[in-house]
Amino acid sequence: MKIINHSAYQDQYQVFSERLGPSQEVYRVHLKCDDGGPQPIVLSWRVPIVGFSYCWQPTAETDFGFTADWEQAWHIRATQSVPLFDFFDEDGLSQRLIVLSDVVHDLDLVMGVHEETAEISFQLTIPNFGLPSDYRLDIFVSSEVQNFSAAIRQGVDWLDAVNGEKRLPTPAAAYEPVYSTWYAFHQNVSAAGIDAQLSAAKKLGLSTIITDDGWQTSDNHRKYAYTGDWEPNASKFPDIAKHVNQVHAQGFKYMMWYSVPYIGKHSHLWDRFKGRLLYYDSDQEAGVLDPRFPEVREYLCETFLKAYHQWHLDGFKLDFLETFRQLTPAVLPGMDIANVQVAVVALLEKLWAALNEGDDTPLIEFRQDYIGTVMQRYANMFRVKDCPNNALKNRLGILTMRLLCPDAAIHSDMLMWHQEEYPEQVALQLINCIFGVPQISVDLAKISKKQHDVLQFWLRYMRENRTLLMHGELTPYSPQHLYPVVNCSLENRQLIVQYADDQLLKISRDHDMIDVINGTLTKGVVLDIPQDYGRSMISIYDCSGMLVETKPLVTVNPISRLNVPPAGLLRIQRT
Repeated sequence: MKIINHSAYQDQYQVFSERLGPSQEVYRVHLKCDDGGPQPIVLSWRVPIVGFSYCWQPTAETDFGFTADWEQAWHIRATQSVPLFDFFDEDGLSQRLIVLSDVVHDLDLVMGVHEETAEISFQLTIPNFGLPSDYRLDIFVSSEVQNFSAAIRQGVDWLDAVNGEKRLPTPAAAYEPVYSTWYAFHQNVSAAGIDAQLSAAKKLGLSTIITDDGWQTSDNHRKYAYTGDWEPNASKFPDIAKHVNQVHAQGFKYMMWYSVPYIGKHSHLWDRFKGRLLYYDSDQEAGVLDPRFPEVREYLCETFLKAYHQWHLDGFKLDFLETFRQLTPAVLPGMDIANVQVAVVALLEKLWAALNEGDDTPLIEFRQDYIGTVMQRYANMFRVKDCPNNALKNRLGILTMRLLCPDAAIHSDMLMWHQEEYPEQVALQLINCIFGVPQISVDLAKISKKQHDVLQFWLRYMRENRTLLMHGELTPYSPQHLYPVVNCSLENRQLIVQYADDQLLKISRDHDMIDVINGTLTKGVVLDIPQDYGRSMISIYDCSGMLVETKPLVTVNPISRLNVPPAGLLRIQRT
């Protein structure tokens, strides 16, 4: 692979390759970029399209097909995505993995099919927003043929090693299911409204309360014109410390939402910070604070620490970090850091160090897509980005982050549904989140008895099987078909979930207890069962956990169809 330098920095440009093994190579790029002014670094290379048909990358969502090399660039930085790309074939096998070592600075990457040569063309532009004068970039290339998910883990491990990253330990509380106020109340949230949910939430096994947007304002227009002062609205939360203590007394953890970058045009602090902005967002009616000013970083840290200690919080939901975007290389008087992404890392480093001075590890939630390896230093909960009532996007987001953030607790976006929704549909939302931590956001007093039974059953299943679900070996298949089958195994346990009709589900003879979940609305699953699996019993449950049938498993035919109800569960237990 030939790396071409199109930059103004030509005199002291070096690139050399180092072979790490029979199928792995690293290209090491070194530029001196202190003598060309604020010119970007521009590099390009190409990869022949041979043996692969798709590209997995962290923001692909539902489309893993190739783009053209004349389409828009991907924007990657500390607060947006990860520079990792896996090219895989129709069987889901990786043929070429490419990973870039810079997980902090802005990277603008145009990647797609070069029509004239049937190659994947990469054109990487690195804006010189305060880059180190001695800039180095490693490009890791692997041609090892393996399941795409194993290739992604390999890429993440390489990123951690080359950047000296240490993933944040995740406390057990981060894996506990959450009650979130957002979809249930939106900005009409109040202490009284939360208190009314606690009894039902406790009985369901929800263990953490996240109070979302609205606690700080009486404005309910879903924008941020009044954001930035971060004082509780007195009519909604007349004594927030007392409220938090009362929630704690019932056995819950308590987290608060903050929109980190925004300072609203109607906030009391607008005049103080209106000259310390990256830009003004007219849609949100708020400015985005510029963390390159030490005053901004100090104010934000003081704000969070004051709330954390005075209100006895257990952590924060820190939102909108992706809006920290640098538009120009300009450095103004009063700034002590030239690069916005470096300043964001400095802000998070300062905040995390201060929060960890106590005995308890704080719970910190970040949202997709600020999920990169550098972000994993500062958060232990990563949530799927907003996708209300969208089970598919929850499944895709959870699986993406399980591969990219192997040691963090991966949370669903909050689950919501209509009061008249069918129980099977409610169950499908939960089943699509089975490999993550569910966040529930409905008015628990208004759900039907059937919806309650579904919610209770699947939350209990997730709790009882948490070790398998959260820490088992996870293998999703066929991303180009949106992961129709996902397998997870740990010790003598196996779990298979089908998310599309009539998948052939392969049962392993190595496991004594096997659960098969029918994540569709069609009755039945098709199993490929080893004829020497041994004597065993099967139990079949419907979507609410009611036992439908139990009988010995007969393995006369290796391919067997079992009548598992829609959104139901089959358990095979070797006897």
